[in-house]
Amino acid sequence: YFSIMTIVVSDYGYFSTTHTLQTCQHYYLVAPAFKVIQAMISQAILGVRTFNIARRGRRTGAVLLLLYLFLISVAWAVQIFMSHSCTSANTGKILSAWFYYPVMIVYDIVMVTISTMHLLRYNPLSSRCVFSLPSFGSLNHYC
Repeated sequence: YFSIMTIVVSDYGYFSTTHTLQTCQHYYLVAPAFKVIQAMISQAILGVRTFNIARRGRRTGAVLLLLYLFLISVAWAVQIFMSHSCTSANTGKILSAWFYYPVMIVYDIVMVTISTMHLLRYNPLSSRCVFSLPSFGSLNHYC
């Protein structure tokens, strides 16, 4: 639901033609803040899933948490200090999207790489449990 609210808030700022200087000064930080909060939610979900796939290792968890905190801090800094416009366009010489999106992409790549490495090491035949799919479509679990 928060992603939908983020789209609505940012689209309001982009398509609105009724902004005055006063309303813009109150509004210009709302859309970037929603954008970062939405990214924090989705990145936290990805981080928790990666942590679980990585067998909840203490060292892995610490690295994932530190990476999450660092990259979210960078995202907040980029969005708050570089976004000073009521539209989605950058008005200055520095393009904030070139800082924000690579940060998010780096986090995604690290999480997917860690998850993939652990899944490739996983051997389903080493388990004591057996999963079978009968013709009726239900999953049987025998330990």
